[in-house]
Amino acid sequence: MAWLMRELKTPEVWFFLKPAEIQQEFEGVSRWLGPARPLWEYLFGMWHDLGKL
Repeated sequence: MAWLMRELKTPEVWFFLKPAEIQQEFEGVSRWLGPARPLWEYLFGMWHDLGKL
């Protein structure tokens, strides 16, 4: 999961994973995201604020 999130472009990730799956496992995979981690934290923060997750 972390590899997909780190290496693929964000729209490509959705071919393999659902946002709810990522949110559920984010604590465990976030340390493996490297420089992509702030992007994913921002996305999930925005989705949460918008009521999408």
